[in-house]
Amino acid sequence: MKKVIGIVLLVFAGTVMLNGLIPKNIENSLEKEEKKELPVVESTALYEEFTLPSLTEKATYVIQAKVMEVGDTLMKEKAFSLTEDPKEATEIISYPVTPITLKVNNVMKGEDIAAGDTFVYYEDGGRTPDYIQLPDGFLMEEGMDIILFLDKEGYCWGYQSMFPVVNDQVLLNEVALDYVNPDKVSEMDTKKMKSVFKEQINHSVSTFMQVEDFANVIKALQN
Repeated sequence: MKKVIGIVLLVFAGTVMLNGLIPKNIENSLEKEEKKELPVVESTALYEEFTLPSLTEKATYVIQAKVMEVGDTLMKEKAFSLTEDPKEATEIISYPVTPITLKVNNVMKGEDIAAGDTFVYYEDGGRTPDYIQLPDGFLMEEGMDIILFLDKEGYCWGYQSMFPVVNDQVLLNEVALDYVNPDKVSEMDTKKMKSVFKEQINHSVSTFMQVEDFANVIKALQN
């Protein structure tokens, strides 16, 4: 008989509060109704590590999109095996995901999606009755512009597969830096950045390149 196991890691020493503030979309949910204070914990998601070429190959879609709506958190269930044998997947874990409605602006990979379409991306984490869990990566808010590497069901692979867009420039991470032309890369003092992403960036200096140049890199990796 399958059991449902809710995994909640309340590791207060590792709790991330994003400069001591609960992010805006979680604040908005708090305003809807009176709720008790809940602990805020880091993501428990574990993702395979990728290079930019392997991430591009793995993804069904690579899109630039604007966040239109942040939905209510859902609990997703997934079967797993205590013996690492998929045939013995008799246990079930439940974990929070939050549906994010996107409007697609640019398609860098994906045959059945086009600019102007809406797409639902599932962010790991969210608000549950007992705790608030942050995602592995950038916490989405309405109005954000971002490039995402997604599977066919709308899930990404955490921080490594998320590239914020600020004034038509892509914020690069460690996964991308080895595969882009350094002559097309610029740096910016993060404190001077005018973006809703700023409070979620831990580096003092951020590295950018133009969206068009980044898109050309992704398209070249598919050839």
